[in-house]
Amino acid sequence: MIRTSVRAAGAALLALALGGCSLGSRPVVRVAGRTATVDDFIRAARNVDPTEGGATRAPAAVLDGLVRDQLLLAAAHAQGLDTTAAYRQFRDATTERLLVSDFSAHLAPADPGVSEAEARRMWEWRKLQSDVLLIYSTEKPIIDLAQKAIANGMTFGQAADHFNAPGTLPPGGSLGLVSPGQLGPPLDDPIRTLPVGRIGGPYHSPQGWFLVEVRARIPAQPVPFELERGSIVEALRQMKQRQAITAQLFAMEREWHLVLDPNAEFPVYQLLTPARIGAAPPPNPSPAERKQVLATWKGGTYTLGDAFADLQRSDVRAPNASVTPAIRAWVESRAITRIGLAEAHRRHLDEESDFVRARQDELDRYLLEAESTTAMIGLVQPSDASAESLWNQVKARYVQPLEARVRWVETADTTAAAAVSRGAARGAPLAAAARAVDPSLIVHDQALRFPESDPAWGAVLDGAGRMAPGEIRGPELVNGRWRVLQLVEKREGAPEWAQLTPEMRMSVAGSRMEAARQMRFAAYLDSLKQALHPTVLAQNLRKVPWPPPGPADATP
Repeated sequence: MIRTSVRAAGAALLALALGGCSLGSRPVVRVAGRTATVDDFIRAARNVDPTEGGATRAPAAVLDGLVRDQLLLAAAHAQGLDTTAAYRQFRDATTERLLVSDFSAHLAPADPGVSEAEARRMWEWRKLQSDVLLIYSTEKPIIDLAQKAIANGMTFGQAADHFNAPGTLPPGGSLGLVSPGQLGPPLDDPIRTLPVGRIGGPYHSPQGWFLVEVRARIPAQPVPFELERGSIVEALRQMKQRQAITAQLFAMEREWHLVLDPNAEFPVYQLLTPARIGAAPPPNPSPAERKQVLATWKGGTYTLGDAFADLQRSDVRAPNASVTPAIRAWVESRAITRIGLAEAHRRHLDEESDFVRARQDELDRYLLEAESTTAMIGLVQPSDASAESLWNQVKARYVQPLEARVRWVETADTTAAAAVSRGAARGAPLAAAARAVDPSLIVHDQALRFPESDPAWGAVLDGAGRMAPGEIRGPELVNGRWRVLQLVEKREGAPEWAQLTPEMRMSVAGSRMEAARQMRFAAYLDSLKQALHPTVLAQNLRKVPWPPPGPADATP
């Protein structure tokens, strides 16, 4: 009795476990300890045309793709491609980019909402454009000095040239005519509301500090609201998102107590401007120099070593080496990025399934490309003889005019040209049609051979491929005169290898190289299949409809 109860309880637990195992997590491919699931199949299927190949061949192609990817990933891991310095750098850069992107998305609502009244008000505002001058600095003391200089008699434009860092803004700080909504916060309201000639500011943003002067307001030609409504709504939506992000960034800087060293830009400037005398190597900071702190925040620092590492990364844009305020802003932005990463980890964004999946997808793509490249090592460019051999196999598909004989007549008289065309179209030879209209018209007889060096006649030869002997073309305007042309005869065929242009030969060689790559790749996959013995569990796809459900649909 006890044994029966235990057996019944075990069966019940097993049934519960099986019932809780979703269809999406069931395996469809197993290779060397790696598994692709039904969910992987569905996600891959969303990237193909569901109608191509039908409901039988298309799913099979997706499944073959999963097998291929799992074989290549298993080979990449076996060869240690996931342990190289390049892979680690890509992994870290990918993690940073995706986490910062996810964190930024959390700083602002996905759809802040824009009312009809807001859109129409912006449309009304856009009936005026402002002629704007700007002074910008990453440092508040520089803006204070600019204000004092203007108060002491310097014009705004002169102060802009004096205090704006070279290359940051146009001469005189002139932005030209600016429409409301174009600059975004915190500058959008001042350029719209400041009295003409009055200086506004300083205005603060995460990028720095600004002074603004509006020199004039000029009426703009309005576009009907119905035509511009969509772009206005999108501009307002983005503006609201930027406002929310700006407010969150300011709050984050205060919460994390971000402080830049007063001279943070100068060590980085030295990294960006190495000695250029003789063969002096670029600067490489010593271990002691790498420890120099450029910025601090609660629980972290940004050092010269961190800056040096960031400057080596291809995914991080270096600042303008000739503009020290830009270098300082760059240091601050890199420090804020580090804080954002710390904040993202604190919020456990790196544990969310969407992030984990997106990160793994990019890492897998990197390894797939690396392994595919490895498989092509030693593949040589095809010789001219090999490319010529390929051309001889396929040239029958590329029949084109090789020679043509044409007759043509030209006249400045539109009416005469049309009359000649009508006469020849009724069946009369071109010469007879021309004589009937005007005996002084000269009928030219010309032989054309492919390839024709004259581009104008080359176009005629190409068009001859679509004409039948005796057919008329024109009148058409050529060099200011009207031409009527008749195809007398033509000879078609495929050009020989020696007749091909250099560009066509390169194209044929490229096709031969691609065919060689495909053959090499197919052979490599076959060798992986023989070595790794992939297991395909197609039966687990029986309940998956085709096309598969979209991202918003729940997996059964």
